[in-house]
Amino acid sequence: MEFDHVDLDVGKEGKWYETYNWNLLDFKKAISDSQTFYNNTGWGALYLENHDQPRSLNKFIKPEDIGPIPAKMLATVYFFLKGTPFIYQGQEIGMTNVEYPSIEHYNDLASIDQYYSALKEGFSKEEALAAIWRRSRDNSRTPMQWNHSEYAGFSQGTPWLEINSNYSFINVENALKDRNSLFYFYKKLISLRKSSPYSDVIAFGKYKDMFKDSLQIMAYTRELNDKKIAVIANFDNKELTLNLDFNIKNVILSNYDYLELHLNQIKLRPYESIVCEVDLSF
Repeated sequence: MEFDHVDLDVGKEGKWYETYNWNLLDFKKAISDSQTFYNNTGWGALYLENHDQPRSLNKFIKPEDIGPIPAKMLATVYFFLKGTPFIYQGQEIGMTNVEYPSIEHYNDLASIDQYYSALKEGFSKEEALAAIWRRSRDNSRTPMQWNHSEYAGFSQGTPWLEINSNYSFINVENALKDRNSLFYFYKKLISLRKSSPYSDVIAFGKYKDMFKDSLQIMAYTRELNDKKIAVIANFDNKELTLNLDFNIKNVILSNYDYLELHLNQIKLRPYESIVCEVDLSF
């Protein structure tokens, strides 16, 4: 279990309230370093969320842009790497961080300690609480949001933490009703890894990064024998046009309903991601 790619926002000495101004280059380097190592030996645990991390949508996506499209983009980015992908509870329906009104609402001892440490170092209550909103481990420990009933359908009793207020629309019941939901997108990802013509190249293919210096695009290829796939994701909320050094043979997956591409050129909309097969005949 590696932490370089998920602890980019932690300040010196692990202080949540002293943030490091990281960008996509830092994230890509952390991923590429480990994946390049796995080309020769080893196997990774692929994840963006767990019980000690805040929700990935809040970490990687601008607050005003959080939604199904960016969530599918994030899922695509990590699911095609070498290793075993982990889906943390609620990640598959797009659960987000919670913002409790005061530190008294939190259970996590680390969050409480960080809050009072921030106050001792001169931060205001508002600044200290904002750091907890951003980084608390309780963000991923709120009860699973099953439906829009009381306590999100988790229990008839009062849960250990208050339910995230967005449970009325972000819940399993709604996800199962919508065939375009994030939940069904994860099912597609699992199917591609386990039982598709691309299963072997996804599992064992050699990793190589693309657009290494881009602050908007994360992209890489996986290649094994006679198959090569490319994973391309736009981390920006602006449209971008990319010229590729290969021709696209087949589009395997997209997080939008339709694509705009011309063999070796693609136009990516905000937070668009595609997985395509590379034409090796050229």
